[in-house]
Amino acid sequence: MKNLKYLLLLFPIAISIAACGGNALCKDIDCGLGECVKGECICDNVDCGHGTCAFGACVCEEGWQIGADLRCSQELPCHGVDCGHGTCLTVDETCLCDDYYETDSTGKCTREQREKFLGTWTGIHITSDGDTVGPYSMTVTPIPNDIQFVQITNFCNFNCITTGSGLVVNARIHLENSLALFESFCTGWSTFAGSWTSLDDTHLRNQASAVNGSTIIHCDGVFTKQ
Repeated sequence: MKNLKYLLLLFPIAISIAACGGNALCKDIDCGLGECVKGECICDNVDCGHGTCAFGACVCEEGWQIGADLRCSQELPCHGVDCGHGTCLTVDETCLCDDYYETDSTGKCTREQREKFLGTWTGIHITSDGDTVGPYSMTVTPIPNDIQFVQITNFCNFNCITTGSGLVVNARIHLENSLALFESFCTGWSTFAGSWTSLDDTHLRNQASAVNGSTIIHCDGVFTKQ
């Protein structure tokens, strides 16, 4: 009987020691949002937001990171931003366009830089002798499969003797708002120089020159898009 009383007195103490032993296993374990049970982190009822819980900590989905609340609540810069032909800058989430592309009205890199030059342009130009030529029209079309280049028909109202029609030249995008590096395959024409510069959506400045045989011909004028 005395032994039974002794055991009954020791039973609460044994339970207390066991409980303390379980808590001791969790002493130096940080389970984040989870709960430590017998030295292991569990994820019961843990809401990670844009992620899932593993061993008491949140593992975030792509494009999300841990926020101040220890959940996947902070979206990474540029997540979900589609720049088209460009790259999103994490500093301000603006788009940096690939070569020969520029941003449209939405800030996305969908517009080819050469687009501003396409169409028919009408105006006059002044020669190096001060003579006025025109009005006349030039037509600019894209060269397929190469966004750097356009083709200009009736360039500066010059004629190609071999074809009997207006001179056709190829031009290349030079910087964001200009065309340069003119080239023609018409016999007799060579050494093109100068540039076309976009002034706004409907006006451009044509400052070009070409050599025809031994003669240098200049044309300088502002043209309006039709």
